[in-house]
Amino acid sequence: VTLLTSRNYEEFLSQTPSKLKVLLFQKKPNELNSLFKFLSKQFSNEFDFAEVSAKEKKITKRFGVRQFPSVLIVKGGSSEAVASLSDKMMTIQKIRQFLEKNNGQSNSGGSKSISILDAEKYREGKCGPKDENLCVLLFASTRSQREKITSALGGTISKFYNEPINFYYVNKEEVNIASALTMNPPQTSLIILDSKNNRYTDLQWDYYDTTKLSEHIRSTLQDRSTFKTLQSPLRFISKVEPVSYTHLRAHETPEHLVCRLLLEKKK
Repeated sequence: VTLLTSRNYEEFLSQTPSKLKVLLFQKKPNELNSLFKFLSKQFSNEFDFAEVSAKEKKITKRFGVRQFPSVLIVKGGSSEAVASLSDKMMTIQKIRQFLEKNNGQSNSGGSKSISILDAEKYREGKCGPKDENLCVLLFASTRSQREKITSALGGTISKFYNEPINFYYVNKEEVNIASALTMNPPQTSLIILDSKNNRYTDLQWDYYDTTKLSEHIRSTLQDRSTFKTLQSPLRFISKVEPVSYTHLRAHETPEHLVCRLLLEKKK
């Protein structure tokens, strides 16, 4: 993270024009600085990071900053801000979500996201026997769990934009994951499936340890010798839901009617 002053900010903005710049404006240093440095490591491939003191009037005036703290995303080689965030109760989660949302403003070429893998997508071929791509399965059964993981992963997913790998949320209760792996993986683990070759590898990870996750995925893409054999193909468990008698009568066929009348006659 660069400390910007009136002497070096022009040079900072002009370096690596293809990368967006993230500027944190503050009245005085606080714990947000260390959190900002943490984010700078997670998003190092997408952004260049800098901190600006409110005392740097020339810079704050140039970008029209009046509220502190504020975070600006600026195009490289210019003073054009493409997005801004001002919040007196600024947190690392808010900044991370802000960066994720505006990551597509860069010239990096694209981004990946995490989809929900369900029975319908599986029937379409996602993570099935003919899927050429690897599938990263992240266990999350509720929306809040998915939001937590999405927030934690930051720009990690986008690093693999051009790689043959896709990311999915999976509800463990909807798939035969325990029998397929002969184990019941913890909620904080992830599975990388090579469905075409009936293999998998797993990883125990902390939601905020994106470096470990990134390194594991990168090594998996290069070397699959550590993969284990699936005991059975991935399969979604059918859910049987009760329906009312009125619903059954409304969908009754002539054959069903004959059966019903015969049963009622026996009674």
